[in-house]
Amino acid sequence: EAYRDTGSGSPQQLFSVTGWENDTVYYDPPIAFSPGDVLDYHCDYDNPTSDYFFDGFSARHDEMCVTGGVYWRHGDRLPISDEISFGRGIVYTGSKSCSQVQACDEAIDYSNTTVHPTAYEQYDICVLSGCQTGAEAYTAFDNCRYTGCKDQCFTTTSDGTVIGLKLTDAACTSCVDAMCAAERDSCGTATCP
Repeated sequence: EAYRDTGSGSPQQLFSVTGWENDTVYYDPPIAFSPGDVLDYHCDYDNPTSDYFFDGFSARHDEMCVTGGVYWRHGDRLPISDEISFGRGIVYTGSKSCSQVQACDEAIDYSNTTVHPTAYEQYDICVLSGCQTGAEAYTAFDNCRYTGCKDQCFTTTSDGTVIGLKLTDAACTSCVDAMCAAERDSCGTATCP
């Protein structure tokens, strides 16, 4: 389904389709988008199996959610950053707080490379189980910890793949205190409504 969201609280549905290949929808007269309007879309997938499916690029193994459109504008061209946007981000619909998402992640055995779902898929499941504030806060904290304290907090392969956590090591704790204290503290207070 796709919507034009003006921020008024009542998005205008543009289309609702089933299947993965659909005819182009034409609007005559065209639908006008004003500055600040958002083209929002989502996809639901009915998984009739006991297997996990994730958003990804493999048509054989993953699911995808994409939409597109052709548009024209009147007047001068906007700066490209204002004219084209790739959305506001993921909408999380789970119920776990940041601390609960963190506990879920820390229970994953990253060293087991034969398990299905994989450790990275389990990580996705943990984050997706979070409410909006919980998942966003955990993602910000974990990204800070990985980019700022990777060597102190994670065991990785030469290509950066995480195969172990060292989150309770003194070196990790000190690094997080110095580099990610705000994100860590925000995680502790990010609860679900």
